[in-house]
Amino acid sequence: MTDKVKMGFIGCGSISHLHAKQLLATGEVEIVALNDTSEESITKFKESFPQTSNCPVYTDCKEMLDAERLDAAAIMSPHSFHFEQAMAALDHGLHVLLEKPMVCGVDRAKRLIAKRDEVGKVLLISYQ
Repeated sequence: MTDKVKMGFIGCGSISHLHAKQLLATGEVEIVALNDTSEESITKFKESFPQTSNCPVYTDCKEMLDAERLDAAAIMSPHSFHFEQAMAALDHGLHVLLEKPMVCGVDRAKRLIAKRDEVGKVLLISYQ
């Protein structure tokens, strides 16, 4: 048995609950850190997923990425933040699950794909 994937959640609003439910159901993921600027979103997330009740909470995703030992990041923040947050996660050597839309603009999409190729990590865009 391998260790679980240690994942940080960036953005803990409504769509994050669906991702958490599905990821935790695999038995292969452990959510170990949370990032959101909304205290209400954090509270609702922790109430919905009691196994995250002791997770450290950050209002700045870069602080979370610097402080925590993560394998992956799930980014479900407003899409205008996706590019910077995904680049930061890839810079930290993490796999990234990125909620749609990927980023704002083709140039940013190309730069993000190039960063993914450079670091050799998985970048998955959630698109039903």
